[in-house]
Amino acid sequence: MVLEWLVPKEKEFYVFFEEQAKLVVEASEKLSEILGNYSGEKTESYASEMVDIEDKAREIETKIYAKTVKSFMTPIDTERIIGLAKGLGKIVSKIEVFTTMCEVYGLTDTDDHMLKLGNLLKETSLDIQKNISYLKDAEKKKEDIKNLNEKIWAKEKKGDEIFKVAMKELFKSSDAIRIIKIKDIYDTLEDAMDASEKVADEMSEIVIKLA
Repeated sequence: MVLEWLVPKEKEFYVFFEEQAKLVVEASEKLSEILGNYSGEKTESYASEMVDIEDKAREIETKIYAKTVKSFMTPIDTERIIGLAKGLGKIVSKIEVFTTMCEVYGLTDTDDHMLKLGNLLKETSLDIQKNISYLKDAEKKKEDIKNLNEKIWAKEKKGDEIFKVAMKELFKSSDAIRIIKIKDIYDTLEDAMDASEKVADEMSEIVIKLA
């Protein structure tokens, strides 16, 4: 206890996580905007914009890892720090993969399932951002964090249902090439939702350790 008092815990992690969460929201809002007003002629632009966001997210993630190595004492378990950084980074990464697929596959249009998943991811990202803002006062905000985790998990389950319906409809098609392309896209959006669930899982572990 004396050592813990003498060596202040690193607080910069909280700033990094909030910066990551902000980029998660920026990426998901851009995704929702793209899906709501999709143009097959803008796929290169979509991909380029999202690469810029992902580059920023990767830079922060790298700073977190470097800070973890250098820090004598961290404000939360190192394992949780790494897990949270990876989860937040993966959300942005999967959104970037989606826009790259649009360009590579020459996607001319989107569908209602993609739009629903994109909007759901945006809503989830806002929940994540709010939850991350509670992290620096996690002990006081335990109940708030738990409540937001429940919302995030519920949205992930809703995403699973949207994904299942989308896949059932897709496999009614006789166009094998389209099936391959669209399945990849659905999988990528679903992976982004799964990464959101992972973030909630990490936040839950942090709260459990505080109990």
